[in-house]
Amino acid sequence: MATNLQFSITVKPIGYDDSWPEFYLKIDNQLQDSGKLWEQRTYNFDADLEDGTHNIVVGFTNKTDADTQVVDDNIVNDKAVVVEKISIEGYEFEDFLYRGVYYPIGRWHSNSNYLSWNGEWSLEITTPIFTWLHQTQHLGWIYEKNL
Repeated sequence: MATNLQFSITVKPIGYDDSWPEFYLKIDNQLQDSGKLWEQRTYNFDADLEDGTHNIVVGFTNKTDADTQVVDDNIVNDKAVVVEKISIEGYEFEDFLYRGVYYPIGRWHSNSNYLSWNGEWSLEITTPIFTWLHQTQHLGWIYEKNL
């Protein structure tokens, strides 16, 4: 059974001059937006999701080694994407940001919402969403289906 869920995701660019990050936002394989990110943006969208596991994905696609500028061992300019906030059905917990896993291409994955290299940040959720919220936020007892 599909449930219509409301999402709100805020992403922030780190960039300079004409060197701004390119990104995409997907829920499962459905593209919500993509393009150059030169200012902080909040995306509000609905998705019809069947019961099961789903992924909210933010991708970063256009960083090169030249985009990180270092002077005297200090980074003076860089290019990155930061996942600032996530709200699901109006519920916003900072924990959502760190439940997501960042998979930079050719590097070790981490639980970071700062995308400093090309790759994807992915938050796995399950529906029914209120069961997932209840379990991940430790909101008390929840009854099992098969009792």
